[in-house]
Amino acid sequence: MLDLLLSFLQGLPSWLVVAIVAMTPVLELRGAIPLALGVYHYPLWLAFVLSVFGNMVPPLLILLGWYSVISLMEKRFPAFHGFMSRYHDRLHTKWQDKIDRYGPWALALFVAVPLPLSGVWSGALIAWVFGLHRRPALLSIFVGVLAAAVIVTAVTTGTLRL
Repeated sequence: MLDLLLSFLQGLPSWLVVAIVAMTPVLELRGAIPLALGVYHYPLWLAFVLSVFGNMVPPLLILLGWYSVISLMEKRFPAFHGFMSRYHDRLHTKWQDKIDRYGPWALALFVAVPLPLSGVWSGALIAWVFGLHRRPALLSIFVGVLAAAVIVTAVTTGTLRL
């Protein structure tokens, strides 16, 4: 997947490629930091900053504009409403206990774990489903992103071995 994305982004400045990879679902920081360090040979601090910056773009867009996009899609495609209702209900059922128990820390921990299906995209959708206030949700996601970036950087540089 990374090879396909990189061929598509060929010709763009390398700093922008790193930021875009950090924005993509699935890859996020897990792809951006190794790319910045291993392929582009960026200094550690620059790889970290570009990856964190790029990784914070999707939750901003989701939390600031998701409701408008969903409303528009549901009006244009009635079947989409059923899909979103089921998705909303499934997320709500799965995360209700954790959100009630740990509040914003649950969101930060979820985003911090650098595994597939966890990260800023899912974290922002969980915040949206539960109607969490934007500012605390973004702060929780940011804390999780910083923690994930530290973990991925440590694994990539060999400081932490799993």
